[in-house]
Amino acid sequence: MLMVESLILGVHNDTKARICTTDFCTDPPRNVLVLTPIIHPNYDSNTHNHDIALIPLKERVPFTDYIKAICLPQTTTNASLFTISGWGRTEIDITSRSKLKVDIPRANRALCEQQYRTIGLSISDKQICAGGESGHDSCSGDSGGPLMAMGDRDTWYAEGIVSFEQSCTTPNGDTAQCIHLQSCQLFYDYVRQSFRDPEISKFISQSKCGVAADGFPLVCCGNVKTFRTPSTLPSRSECGFQDNFRVVGGEDTDLTEFPWTALLQKTRPSGQKSWDCGGTLINNRYVLTAAHCVTSPVTLVRLGEWNLDTEQDCVGKGTYRTCNLPPQDVQVEKTIPHPEYARNSQGIFNDIALLRLSRPVTLTTYVSPICLPLPNERSSIGQRSYVTGWGAVSTRQSSSSIKQKLKVPIVNLQVCENEYGSKGLKINERMVCAGGEKGKDSCKGDSGGPLISKPNPNSEQYYIEGIVSYGHIECGKEGFPAIYTRVSDFLDWIRENVKP
Repeated sequence: MLMVESLILGVHNDTKARICTTDFCTDPPRNVLVLTPIIHPNYDSNTHNHDIALIPLKERVPFTDYIKAICLPQTTTNASLFTISGWGRTEIDITSRSKLKVDIPRANRALCEQQYRTIGLSISDKQICAGGESGHDSCSGDSGGPLMAMGDRDTWYAEGIVSFEQSCTTPNGDTAQCIHLQSCQLFYDYVRQSFRDPEISKFISQSKCGVAADGFPLVCCGNVKTFRTPSTLPSRSECGFQDNFRVVGGEDTDLTEFPWTALLQKTRPSGQKSWDCGGTLINNRYVLTAAHCVTSPVTLVRLGEWNLDTEQDCVGKGTYRTCNLPPQDVQVEKTIPHPEYARNSQGIFNDIALLRLSRPVTLTTYVSPICLPLPNERSSIGQRSYVTGWGAVSTRQSSSSIKQKLKVPIVNLQVCENEYGSKGLKINERMVCAGGEKGKDSCKGDSGGPLISKPNPNSEQYYIEGIVSYGHIECGKEGFPAIYTRVSDFLDWIRENVKP
C-alpha cells in the first residue's frame, strides 16, 4: 500500500515554485510532513462506503492568502450547485499542471442509483451524487478533493469528498471510466470525422457501458496508451498543448510557447547554410510546411529553438532563472510536396508539403506536435489566430533572433479576392485570408510556418488552421491580409502520406 508522507499547500501550478504577474508574486508552496493517516474504520474499498480519512500534520500551518481552512457543514444541506477543484484529468485526458475548478449540479439520486446498479454498486445515504454533465466532472487525480458549496456570508464549506466514478474495463482489458461519449475526447473526435476505420468503430462499439439521461451512450474511455487509431498522427488528447498558459509587429514568445514551431535549413551549392522557412511538427516524424519552401532541398529541421543567437536559451535571473533543453537538429529523409502545387502568374496554389525526418524526435516540453484541424473546423471571421516564427520584425529588419508571436484576425475571403484580384491573382476556398492590420503580418522567414487557432476561446489547446503562403511585397501593409493554405482541405492527403 502506498503511504502519504507529505502534502503541499498553497500550490497553483505544480511545475512552478511561484506564480508571478507584473505586480506581485504568490508565496512559495508549503511542503508539510504528515503523521499516519486516520482511515474511517468502516471504509470498504469495494463499495466505497465511508470513504473518508484524516491526515494529521506534523506541524501547525500558518494561514495566509494562499493557505486557509475550509468550513465543515453544520448539517447536510440541499445545495443544488457545487464546485470541485483539483489537478485531475482534463477533458482531453491529461493531468492538469494548474489547479482547475468546475461547477457541477447535484444529480438526481434515483437516476444515480439506477446507473450504478447496472455495475453492481449501491449508493448509501452517506453518499452524494453530483455531476454527470458532458465535459464537467471530477476525474482521476481529483479523488479526495472537496465537493464545495457556498454558505451564508459567502463562506465556503465542504459538503462532500470526491470518492469515485463509474469504473469499467476497456475491450483490451484496461481499467478506465464509464463516461458520456461527448466527455471522451478520444472517441468523440473520431465519431465526428468523416474517416471511418472498421476496427476503430468496432472498438468504440465494444466500449459502450451504458446510456446517459440524454440518450447518448456512455463509453469506457481509456487513454492514448490503450487506444490509438491506425494513423501515426496524434489524437486530440496528445497534441496542441504548451506548458504555459516577429513576425512584423510581433512580440517575443516564452521559452515553452508554441513547441511545434520548426526551422527549415537549406544548404546552398556554395555550402552556405541558412534558415529559410518555418514549419510545424504534426507528429514525432513529420513536419508540415509550404510547398514553395521545398522547391530547393531542405537538408535539416530544427525543433525546440527559441533564440538563434544563444547556445542555451534562458530567461530570468537567480532563483527565477529558467533554461530550456538544447534544440533538436534532424536531417530530412524525404520531401513530399503536394502533387498539384503550382506557382504561376495567377498565384500560388496547393502550397503544402510534408517533410519526413530521418528519425523520430524526442517529445519534451519544448518539442511537441500541434493538432490537425477536424474536417470542418475553421475559425470564424474576426477571430484572432496566432502566427509564429523568426521572420522579419519590421520592414527594415530581415529577421528576429527570438521566436515571435502575433495575433492576426481571420478576414472574409472576399476581401483577399478583391485586393489580390486587382493584381491578377486568384484566391480560392482552399486558402485562408488573415491579417491586414498596419505593421502586423507574417513575413518572409515565416513562410511555411503555422497559422494557429483554438477549437474554442476557452480551450488551452491549439490546432494548425493554415500555413503561411504569401502576402503583399511590403510586409504588414494595411488592407492587404496574407494568404495561408487551409490545412483542413488537405487532411486526406496528409493521412495518405504520413507513414509509421
